[in-house]
Formats: sequence, structure tokens, C-alpha cells
Amino acid sequence: MGESLIVGGTVFDGTGPTTRQATIHLRDGMIAAVGDREQIAAGPDVEVVDADGLFVMPGMIDCHVHLTATSAASFELQRLKDLVPLQAIRGVANARKMLDAGFTTVRDLGASGFANVAIRQAIEQGLAVGPRVLAAGSSMTVPGGHGDSYYRPEVSVYRENVVNGPDAARLAVRETVKMRADVIKLLVTGGVMTDGSDVGALQWTPDELRAAIEQAHQLGRRVAGHCHGAIGVIEGVKAGLDTVEHGTMLDEEAIDLLGEHGVYLVPTMVAGANIVAHGTAGGIPPHVVAKAEQVAAWSRRGVRLAHEAGVRIAFGTDCGTPFNQPGDNAAELALLVDVGLSPAEALLAATRVAAEAIGLADQLGTLEPGKAADILIVDGNPLDDVTVLRAPDRMVWVLKRRAEQVHERVRADPHPQQVVQPPRTRM
Repeated sequence: MGESLIVGGTVFDGTGPTTRQATIHLRDGMIAAVGDREQIAAGPDVEVVDADGLFVMPGMIDCHVHLTATSAASFELQRLKDLVPLQAIRGVANARKMLDAGFTTVRDLGASGFANVAIRQAIEQGLAVGPRVLAAGSSMTVPGGHGDSYYRPEVSVYRENVVNGPDAARLAVRETVKMRADVIKLLVTGGVMTDGSDVGALQWTPDELRAAIEQAHQLGRRVAGHCHGAIGVIEGVKAGLDTVEHGTMLDEEAIDLLGEHGVYLVPTMVAGANIVAHGTAGGIPPHVVAKAEQVAAWSRRGVRLAHEAGVRIAFGTDCGTPFNQPGDNAAELALLVDVGLSPAEALLAATRVAAEAIGLADQLGTLEPGKAADILIVDGNPLDDVTVLRAPDRMVWVLKRRAEQVHERVRADPHPQQVVQPPRTRM
């Protein structure tokens, strides 16, 4: 990549809610310095990117996606029909859409056949272009739990990672880590998409939760817990969850525990909002719509109360659920603002706080020396209107760095007199 200077832009560095005018010095895919241009020692052949009138910020992070999902109304049934290689190919295409929309890191919390691990490996090896991917492999559930759907007794559908008892939970974690998963995902309560599961019910025993989480931590893996009901949040946090996904039915005790233990909440409000908005008229199964309507009001109230209580909120979308399209991940930002976060807090949720939640705060989330050069240059100020980040054509420059790979995307027609266009893709 060599050396570059980004000059003249309004810089939101992710360390706080404010902006400043600053020059960013990039060297070999890393941030070398941020400050006054006169104080930055750059080489004679440095490339200068003129960001005058534009907004410069860290690459965004989505802590909860499903790259291989279709976003179709009946995606759960389609998942059973599509071959895993097809799902992986779809996931690569979806990953590229997310990167072009400004998401330089995503955490995939469930895919069949370890397809998300394969997508991560393809991107790392330069076989595909996409964001940095943290992959959970297949999520873990219990018999009859979320993801272990109801069928007639004589219909056999194989479901990965259905565990029963503490020993089985430990074994499932070990096997998942063996397959090179970065994170462990537990389906702690029922879910909206699974027919027959009660969204509010705790489905794991406390002993099973502790066994899985302790084993994951011993092997150096963080654990994300799908929790709708407050009892699931409470028992999951007590057992050691690192992030709570959804958290739609939070009560006072659950919120207090999240704050006390420093556990991150990843609300994913956009997933339920899309299901309610499109409903059965959009082809979504009635049981899914009914449960989404059940939790919708709870979700907004819970996130508002959690924010007011100081719970750390990290950005996530559950992208891949019905009508929750890859590339439109930033739709969640406006929902966070609607429930009380300031635009700056919403941006922090998608940058610094998200990096903390996924365990990469030392590498990502802020524009500081020593961090990876994951940078967005945006036409528009999201602190005035977060919806500008929802439009990929407002992304003048998307830069993502991992190891020796550099991906750069430039809007097809950026301000021609202002921005020096680097190559569209450089690997």
C-alpha cells in the first residue's frame, strides 16, 4: 500500500463523540499518525487523498450477521434446501455488499456446514473480497430449542450442534473450535424464526450454560448468547456471556446484571422491525410475524432503558433475516437514535464499542496510531443525519486492511477534483 495522507476532512476518530480537522498518515495498511499535517513526517512519494468537505471515520463493525442467509421471507426453509457450497457462494457475495456499504468487519453468528469459516478463509487467502470476518461456525442449541425446528416425528432433519447436558456442551464447543471458529454462539432462549419455541423461555440449564461458556473461555473464545427473554439474559450473564444478542425482553434485573458484569448488548432491532413491517403480506410465516410483533415493543423499551442505565450497546443487525438485506446494515443506526442514543453514540456503537465487544479493540474501532487502516470517507455528515451511512453511493472511499491484504473501494464518481482515486481493488 505504501504511504498515504488523508487531508482536509472532518475526522470522527471514534475515541469520543466529537470531530476535528486532522490529517491521517497511513503506512503499509496501518495508521501511522493522526494530527496536524505539518507535524507528520511522510515520505516524498506519499499519495495525498483530499477529503475536503467529506467525513472521515473508522470502518463500521456489524457484530451480528448471517452472511449465507437469503433475507427472503421463507429463508429458514430455503436454508434446508440450498446446498452448503451455494450458501457459501451467496455469503461471499453478501460479504462484498457489506464491505462496499462501509462495514469493514462483521461477526457471523451462525451458518450451516461451517460455511462462514470458509468465507473468512477465502477472504484471508485473497480468493474473495469482503470485510474481516469473525465466524462462529454453527450456533449451538438444545433439543427443541431455537434452531431445532418442529417437524413430524418421522421427518428427520439433521441439525448441527444440538447439545444435551454439560458434557455434550463442552464437546460441542471443542469441536467447533477445532473447526477454526473465532467465537461461540449459544441459542439460550427461544427465537422468532423457529416454530414452537417460546421466545421468552430459557432453554438451557444453568449447568449447560456454564459448561459451554467456561470451555469456550478456556480455549480463548468469546461467547455470544441469543437471548430474548429476560431470564435468558440473567442466567446467561451469570454464566459468563460476553455479549447478549437481541435482549428484547429486558427487565430491571437483567439490565442491572448487564451493567454490573460489563456485558455488551447487541440489540438487532432492525430484524424485528422488518418482519413486522412486511408481515404475512410479504410472505413471512404467521408464527414468525406473531412472535416479532410480540417482542417489537419490548425491544425498543428495553434498549432505551439499557442505554439510560449505562449498558454498553454494540451495533448488530441480524442481517440475513427476512427483508434484512446485506448492504443495508446501517439501517440499524436510525433505530438506535430513535430509542435515545445520540448520533455520535450510534456511531460509537458501530466502531469503538463494537470493536471492544468482539475483542478487537487493540486493532480496530478508532483512528489511532497502531490501529489497522480501516477507514471510511463519507459524502455527508452522519452526526447530522445517520441515514447517510445507509447509502453505499455516499461512500467515497472504503479501506479495509487485514494482514498483508488491502482492499480499497472508491465510489464510481467521487469528487474528481478532491479525491485522488486509488485502485478499486488492491490485494
